[in-house]
Amino acid sequence: MSTLFKSLSLEEKLALASIIPIAVVSILFLVVITFGQVIQQQNTLVQHSSSIASILSRNVAASVLFKDEAAARSLLDALHYEVSALHAYVVSSDTNFRVEYDAKDSGRDWQAIIADKGYIAENIGLFSDNLVLKQSIELDAELIGTLVLVFDTQSVRNATSKLILLLIFLMAISSAVAYALVHHLHRSIFGPVQRLKNIMQTVSRENDYTIRVGETDEKDMRDLYIGFDHMLDQIEHRESELDAHRKDLEKQVFERTAEIENINVRRIKWLENMAFFLHHELRNKIVGFRSTLDIIERKAAHIDLEKYLNRARKSTTLMNYLLQSIGNASDLEASLYTELQQELSLSILVNEQVHEYRDSNPAWVFRSDIEDDVVVLGNYQRIVQALDKLITNAVEHSDNGLPIDIKLKSEDEDAVLEVLNTGDALPENREEMFEVFVSSKLNRSENRGLGLFVVKLIVDSHAGEVSAFALEKDQGARFVITIPLHRKPHTDS
Repeated sequence: MSTLFKSLSLEEKLALASIIPIAVVSILFLVVITFGQVIQQQNTLVQHSSSIASILSRNVAASVLFKDEAAARSLLDALHYEVSALHAYVVSSDTNFRVEYDAKDSGRDWQAIIADKGYIAENIGLFSDNLVLKQSIELDAELIGTLVLVFDTQSVRNATSKLILLLIFLMAISSAVAYALVHHLHRSIFGPVQRLKNIMQTVSRENDYTIRVGETDEKDMRDLYIGFDHMLDQIEHRESELDAHRKDLEKQVFERTAEIENINVRRIKWLENMAFFLHHELRNKIVGFRSTLDIIERKAAHIDLEKYLNRARKSTTLMNYLLQSIGNASDLEASLYTELQQELSLSILVNEQVHEYRDSNPAWVFRSDIEDDVVVLGNYQRIVQALDKLITNAVEHSDNGLPIDIKLKSEDEDAVLEVLNTGDALPENREEMFEVFVSSKLNRSENRGLGLFVVKLIVDSHAGEVSAFALEKDQGARFVITIPLHRKPHTDS
């Protein structure tokens, strides 16, 4: 009931709040009047029937005394003029004399009806079918017999039904009239509120804060209208300021984006120049330095000098390798930002590579757990390059005979590629493993940490992330690459 009331409109709630008290009072008033009328009619029937019983008992006294059946029957037959009289009989005190009257040959059990305590005048109810009266027959203060009368209460019941119907009719009419009057009167209250509601909906729908409620003659609503218009003034002012800030912000974002793009172009250009410089200028210098060492070696044959020459030659070889690796990394970083990426099935790519790793590394066991239909936006060759370097890293660090696991699955909005191997523990600086010149290998001085750096460059260019985790008890490593999944746009059929 409470939920139903809450779902009503404000106007309907006001109408019900006014009607319900009036309806309750009216119903109580009509119920009291109706039941008063019913009881009055019932008392009238009892009084009328008691008068008939009293008159008849006096007239039939002589017949009972002299046991004159014909006279008694004649007196009882006079009851047929009383429509409500159904049955009657007189009986003498010694029960030797008895005369009965039956208005209708109904075959009813009159003895059971007469014995029913609910039909006597003191206990009769609003809807009792019969009224039973017992009248003593006396002569000279001596009880000589008894008169019993049974009356039909149909007239009272009919009147009761009519009064109840009249009560329901009056209740319905009064409720309808009250609702109409209250609804009409509440318009003057609800009208200004409805106007305010319509203005609010218009402002919300059209986002037009220049609309105003205006003035009203309603004293109680005037302050509300003024306050609402003042609020719209404030919102309009704030909206203007926000619009100005939004345009300024858009301009700043556009300028900043252009600036970042320009910086990125210059950075790529710098990387290209750096790669050119490393490949050509420094390499030429190293070649010249190596030629000088060869000349010195041919001109001089001294044992101590040979030791220093070997050391210098080894340093130039390592420097040449280092410059070549840095140059390749610089070339890669510069080219990654210009390469095209397209829709790519990572599931097919990884499956194909697993077969190649098994063929090219027969001494190792490669286990795969690859989910189907994992699609990303990427460059096929670059992802293969990154996976190759992780597999090479896993092979170099794994114990012979132990499997290398390759897993691929989709998780939330990302494709997750994992490479796991049991073997060497990760170094303590695992957070820095993907930076240039940081190696994941222990006690291997020939490595300069460019493999994982290249992996990070490739993954970054695919808007992804790469991480390294130690296995249980530091018995190996787990490398994880996450790349955003490529969701195909839904098209209406």
